[in-house]
Amino acid sequence: MSNNRTLLLLSLIALLGTSVTCLTDVQIELKRGILEGFNQPVNVTIPDTVPVRTAASVVVRTYGGGCIFAKASEEVSVEGLTAVVEPYDSVNVSCTVHTLEIRQFTHIAVVQFAEHGIATVRVVGQRVSADGTESLMTVERSIVVN
Repeated sequence: MSNNRTLLLLSLIALLGTSVTCLTDVQIELKRGILEGFNQPVNVTIPDTVPVRTAASVVVRTYGGGCIFAKASEEVSVEGLTAVVEPYDSVNVSCTVHTLEIRQFTHIAVVQFAEHGIATVRVVGQRVSADGTESLMTVERSIVVN
């Protein structure tokens, strides 16, 4: 790359600042959302009680950075008094240059239980340790179905 083109590219990057998140090719994949990491705590909110056969919102915050750039989807399954919520985010898996900002994505999943009792809501995602290692993580919350 010529010096002028390099200078132009570096100037453009400086001008755009943190809006430049990845300077490599883009190859998007869906990955489980990060529930805990980057010095951010688990954040899962559900109501304490919900009437039987009534929709309840499960709000899950996931985290990302330069290559994890968008909320994608939520998968929900309910069997009896157990619900499983799996948030997914869009990740550029070919990204090799990362910015340091932390992004938060709010996922809202709807669960509904057809019977009375104490229901369990399991949120399945990822944990990122201080050294960057990812591992599967499950967070459980209880909800009274009356």
